[in-house]
Amino acid sequence: MSVPENLDSTMQLLFMACRGDVKGVEDLLNEGIDVNSIDLDGRTALHIAACEGHVEVVKLLLSRNANIDARDRWGSTVHFFFNLPF
Repeated sequence: MSVPENLDSTMQLLFMACRGDVKGVEDLLNEGIDVNSIDLDGRTALHIAACEGHVEVVKLLLSRNANIDARDRWGSTVHFFFNLPF
């Protein structure tokens, strides 16, 4: 899946997470993009993947040490979106 070229690395990661593109997310993380990068609203790729229901992306991000307790600007964590049991 192609990513718009005008996006910075954080936005590329969030874009791929939103689309549920496991390989794209993995490739970006392997290039060194911070798994806990945030957008202007404080959302991480984990927030976005969970909100969209992309379980495999969520699993990948968690395996790469994504912060499950990160809060966006509204104070929401990934638990709010996904009802994770941990």
